[in-house]
Amino acid sequence: MQKTLTYSIPIIVVVLALVFFIWRGNTYYSNPPDISHVEFTLINGKPSKMSDYLGKPLFVTFWATTCRLCIKEIPDLKALYKKWRPRGLELIAVAMPYDPPANVLIYVEKQALPYPVALDIDGKVVTAFGDIKLTPTHFLIDNEGQVIFRIQGLLPLDKLNRLIGSMLNTGV
Repeated sequence: MQKTLTYSIPIIVVVLALVFFIWRGNTYYSNPPDISHVEFTLINGKPSKMSDYLGKPLFVTFWATTCRLCIKEIPDLKALYKKWRPRGLELIAVAMPYDPPANVLIYVEKQALPYPVALDIDGKVVTAFGDIKLTPTHFLIDNEGQVIFRIQGLLPLDKLNRLIGSMLNTGV
């Protein structure tokens, strides 16, 4: 009995954790964050506001140079940007507040990231998007500024491409 209990508890904990992350990972908001007044500071120092992107779909990804999953999906983000940017998709990668700006700048240059990267030094963007704690966390925002899809973890590229294609009325 003791041996069974010793093995059962960790399995239960792992299963519950998995259920939580799956449930939390693909969330369509019933109460979306109010991101209408969010302002980004891009790594080139230029300010950018959410209102600048109204009328176009926007993909926002929260990442860190120390996040293995974030780094793993950089090629997918580059491909996504290359495919959909000419058709109207905007993409902003927001570096987490704990990520030293120098590390972000070096990484962006080394990887030749083609999309805008923002620094969130004071954590205001992270807070506005619902107090992001885990990376990568992604948001797809429609033409009217409403969050229509959110996921923590690696991107489901097929699903994301279908959503963006339908938003841009181009199919995939």
